[in-house]
Amino acid sequence: MTGFGKAELQLGGLRLAIELRSLNSKAFDFKARLPQEYLEKELEIKERVQKTMIRGKVDLNIDLERVDQDSAYEIQTEVVASYLKQIQTIEKSSGRSANAAIEHLLRLPEVLKPKKTEADESEFKEILNGIDQAIQKISEFRLSEGKKLEADLNERLRNIEEGMVEVESLMEERIQKRRENLIQKFDELKLELDENRLEQELIYYIEKLDINEELVRLKSHCGYFRETMNSGSAQGRKLGFISQEIGREINTLGSKAYHAGIQKIVVGMKDELEKIKEQSLNVL
Repeated sequence: MTGFGKAELQLGGLRLAIELRSLNSKAFDFKARLPQEYLEKELEIKERVQKTMIRGKVDLNIDLERVDQDSAYEIQTEVVASYLKQIQTIEKSSGRSANAAIEHLLRLPEVLKPKKTEADESEFKEILNGIDQAIQKISEFRLSEGKKLEADLNERLRNIEEGMVEVESLMEERIQKRRENLIQKFDELKLELDENRLEQELIYYIEKLDINEELVRLKSHCGYFRETMNSGSAQGRKLGFISQEIGREINTLGSKAYHAGIQKIVVGMKDELEKIKEQSLNVL
């Protein structure tokens, strides 16, 4: 969801500079810096931006300059006169000159006010056109980044799936190792080896430590993640939920592994999943 879009327009005596920035966020968080006369239009602008941006932390900045006017501000002469009167009173009471230069007076509150304080509908339409251009540019940026993101997510999924294949290849060795451990325990305790009892214990451990169901579910979740990713836009939240399910299965594999090789593979799968979760925040 990270992106940047900019539009600059020159329309007669109107100069517009519009910047739109977005960062990752679970919800739509909109902040706008608008010309004073268009502050009342913020809700309308927000709704227009949200239709395309959907979610993310979005900052909009609009700079508007009317180049056909000598000045966009008017000096409030009554306010200036009031300030001068107060300054003169201070001078008389203190016996000292305040040296009130005009440039100092212009900096005082309420001395300068914008000439235009009401929204102009025809002008506002041009502002909306500029916003649409900025949205288009940020959408193009996101699309370009999205293709790179898709490739990266697919690679991470393949790495997890390859890890599953490696785990399956070690399952027979895992059972054999458990058999050898049981025999070793019998020898250490100097107990007579009962083949039937040994087989019963093996069946117990096989059932308790069976990870076939986890592997099946994990494979299904990875396929569903890829299917969802390719199904269209605005799937970011859903991908986040599927990532959680993938994580549950990987954690269960780790807890039931009892095999150093499988544990190592599980650690690698967890690392890939964390990267998937981070990248999923960039998906709308």
